[in-house]
Amino acid sequence: MNTVVSACDHNYIWGAWLLVASMRVHRMKDKALILGSNLTKEDVELLEQFGDTSVRFMEQGNRRSMTCQKPEAMLLADTELITWADCDAVFTGNVSKYMTAEPGTIRIRSRSKEENADVYGSRYEKSDAYGSIPKKVLDIWRENVAENDTPAIETVCSAAAMTIHSSKRFILEKWREQMLKVIPNEDKGVVDQRNFAYFQTDESVLNSVLCFAKD
Repeated sequence: MNTVVSACDHNYIWGAWLLVASMRVHRMKDKALILGSNLTKEDVELLEQFGDTSVRFMEQGNRRSMTCQKPEAMLLADTELITWADCDAVFTGNVSKYMTAEPGTIRIRSRSKEENADVYGSRYEKSDAYGSIPKKVLDIWRENVAENDTPAIETVCSAAAMTIHSSKRFILEKWREQMLKVIPNEDKGVVDQRNFAYFQTDESVLNSVLCFAKD
């Protein structure tokens, strides 16, 4: 069994509604779970009308942006598979059979070297190879994660969609732990250019974990 997880506040309820509606119109049987902030009673009813859809609420005092709630939201799922989908996503067919991950694995898209260079180009120094993760960024990630010394990935992964097997839930726990550690408890949106190594907020933190967390 799989749970498709997303998160939104009241201003983005339309996105979450379209996400779940597109699942059901294409007869996807996966559970849906939405972590919400400032949702009204009507918002909850709009989402839960589809069946096998639950709405949970953020903890009080958590002021980070909704994009930084991904590990929090995914850890609420209790199924063997947990799939994250950004709530500006729409399913155009029944893709349940593709949202899989074997035991002990996660499925996530690695960016190409060209994409990586586009993301990090302004942060490169002369010694950085084209398409790599900049050394200065890696040094900060290594120090903050403080587990492994050698990065396990060469290019960053996209945090827009992923499926994780429940046997790898510790990755979500580590992601949440690092989020609380390096992202200030305030809503700076999806991108915060003032935070050199974590300017992509949730995605930067996830990649720091994929690079340097043990196991």
